[in-house]
Amino acid sequence: MQQKPRLKLLDAQLDVHKLASVMQLEDLQGNWFLSSTDEELSLVCESLNRELIKDSVQKSELNWRSIKVEGPLDFEMTGVIAALSQELAKAEIPIFVVSTFDTDYVLVKERNLAQALVVLKKVGYVFV
Repeated sequence: MQQKPRLKLLDAQLDVHKLASVMQLEDLQGNWFLSSTDEELSLVCESLNRELIKDSVQKSELNWRSIKVEGPLDFEMTGVIAALSQELAKAEIPIFVVSTFDTDYVLVKERNLAQALVVLKKVGYVFV
């Protein structure tokens, strides 16, 4: 991998949900990510949407924070998530990853956030 990308801790608290069905997404507030496969429908969204989506939720993992990899990232780049996840795995910090066209987001449980920031800074990641 090339030089370590810069990171940014985002303010919003996020939740990860498994949905029973597609819902009206235009009412969601803040940032959100939806993924659909043959086996499941998953939604990552800001916690402020809990009441709005409660009727569609089958399961939830609450209270995540997002570390954004500053992008845009070139599609030819390799090892970005592997390097981040390896350092966090060594510290036994679970993650959930979401990617967009331009960048990646590493989600860490709120209770592990302070430790994750220390770990990443210690190995040379810079936060903007």
